[in-house]
Amino acid sequence: MWKRIVIAGGGTAGWMTAALMAKTLGRAGFDVCLIESPTIGTVGVGEATIPGFVHFNRLLGIDEKDFLKKVKATFKLGINFVDWNRAGSEYIHGFSGLGDHGQGLPFYHYWLRWQKNHPQANIEDHFLASTCARKKKFCHPDPSISSLFSGAGYAYHIDAGLYARYLQEYATSRGITHIEADITDIRLNEITGHIESLRLDDTRVIEGDFFIDCTGFRSLLLGGALGVPFISWQKWLKCDRAQVVATAVTDDNFVPYTRAKAQIAGWQWRIPLQHRVGNGLVYSSAYMDDKQAQSLLMSQIDSQPLAQPRMLKFNAGMRARFWEKNCVAVGLSSGFLEPLESTSIHMIQKTITRLSLLFPNAETNAVLAKQFNEEAAAEMEKIRDFVILHYHLNNRRNEPFWRDCQNMELPDSLQHKLDLYQKTGYVHHEHNDVFTEGSWLSVLVGQGSLPQHTMQMINTMSDTQLDNYMNNVRQKIAELSDKMPLHLDYLQTILRS
Repeated sequence: MWKRIVIAGGGTAGWMTAALMAKTLGRAGFDVCLIESPTIGTVGVGEATIPGFVHFNRLLGIDEKDFLKKVKATFKLGINFVDWNRAGSEYIHGFSGLGDHGQGLPFYHYWLRWQKNHPQANIEDHFLASTCARKKKFCHPDPSISSLFSGAGYAYHIDAGLYARYLQEYATSRGITHIEADITDIRLNEITGHIESLRLDDTRVIEGDFFIDCTGFRSLLLGGALGVPFISWQKWLKCDRAQVVATAVTDDNFVPYTRAKAQIAGWQWRIPLQHRVGNGLVYSSAYMDDKQAQSLLMSQIDSQPLAQPRMLKFNAGMRARFWEKNCVAVGLSSGFLEPLESTSIHMIQKTITRLSLLFPNAETNAVLAKQFNEEAAAEMEKIRDFVILHYHLNNRRNEPFWRDCQNMELPDSLQHKLDLYQKTGYVHHEHNDVFTEGSWLSVLVGQGSLPQHTMQMINTMSDTQLDNYMNNVRQKIAELSDKMPLHLDYLQTILRS
């Protein structure tokens, strides 16, 4: 049995891994050590999450009120996409289900048929989260109040640096060993090729049975020592840089959603926290130089900057394998997708949750690694396709970057899904998709894509019956959202209690 676990790297990936190890393996006789560089900092401009993150904190037994206070978090109901279809357009991808499921078929089938007779209809009126987000309203979902809450979810905007420190305290108080040092050498077994030990800059040698690579883009263990190649997706996801800056909080930007605004060669994010607002411009260096990008970002922020902007470089893609020999990569060391749909922390969570379910002994390593790699790759490719969808469906026809995104050849998996939807109105959803039919429909309809036909089964309802049904759902959502408190008031009540 492999008992000595070494986590290389701290930050969000390292400490989420350590916290889950402390929770799931801490009482099973495992020795878990995390090695963190004292010289490598974090970006620190805010991080957005999706609803699965709430469940991760619950799994750890974290008190939400304590978490909100210590990581300066705010609530998040979705993402506001501005100018993605064309200049002046916007829509919200919300975290609730679309409508209800009281008529047998998924609600979106009814909405697509209904929209043909009501072309000016706004799909957001049938999403509880989108409606609440636009009104700056929030409260915890309560299905006992309304069945419309049954599919509702929420997430957070967090200070990732504070969250890492929060989990550091959690993990070390539960027996995780923490070493601050830089890794200078990685020793492999000459026969098996497995990692045996890490040499540190203070001359210590840390031996282990199983290693978890949380070293970020450097991927020191998986990509470096074990030589697992990187598969680039830049032909589809052209952005390769970001300019980031934090700004002051104002009442106007204290909203329960992330904003993603399309710009001339990429897009700009805004993430509101309690103590600052995170801002960044994601762009392609092939279409815009760094000085232009920095100038554009600083001209578009809507409050006082708290520091000078910084630049990050990246390449969208993933390692050919997440698990190689006795090493698993978590977070940026395994791959990267730009934060358009806030999936970075989600991928960390899914990777370490999957690892905890498939944690090996030496005899089962190979068969578990194969299953792990197949599941991890499939999930990341599905998220990749969803992100590509946003770029491909744009209608910004006067800008080279966006025209090239419109005309690019899509992955076969995404092309099939688009063809199916556009010809029949059917949104194909697999059991392990991160994003539901409602999420796909938010983007498809929000960016102007409506199907040529809808499913025949939907025609059992008359036009009058359909009008009554759709208007009733819309009215219930409007009434429910009107009764909710403002996000700012609700959060302040929690923080004062």
